[in-house]
Amino acid sequence: KSVHQLTIDDEKALIHSSIRFPQARELVLAHSLTTETRSWFHLNLPRIVPTKQLTRLTIDHGQFPFDQLIRLLRLMPHLSHLTCHCRRITADTAASIKRSKSFAVVSRNNGIRHLNIRASESVESAKLLLALCSQVI
Repeated sequence: KSVHQLTIDDEKALIHSSIRFPQARELVLAHSLTTETRSWFHLNLPRIVPTKQLTRLTIDHGQFPFDQLIRLLRLMPHLSHLTCHCRRITADTAASIKRSKSFAVVSRNNGIRHLNIRASESVESAKLLLALCSQVI
């Protein structure tokens, strides 16, 4: 039987996993990444699941950083559904993120049409997420 939804709720399991999920179309991240994990996460994730075929991403943790979200979205060009919490950010931080090359690339190229914001700790974070997903219907 094929696995179509992969849920990662333990970064240690991700680190040590030698299992691939080639049929996965949906990824759920239920755990915030530690500082140590963030630096290699984007390199190891494609080893476990073919990120280019993912169509749904759920980030089920309120403290997931925007820069990590942007990195993930760059790996997932066919994503059509995004569900996440919005982390609290300031207007200055939002402006800085918007000026980044990665933000420009993701906001221009992603195909996210369905956005579900589960919780927003600030208006700025929700605005940033909407700007990032400019094709939302």
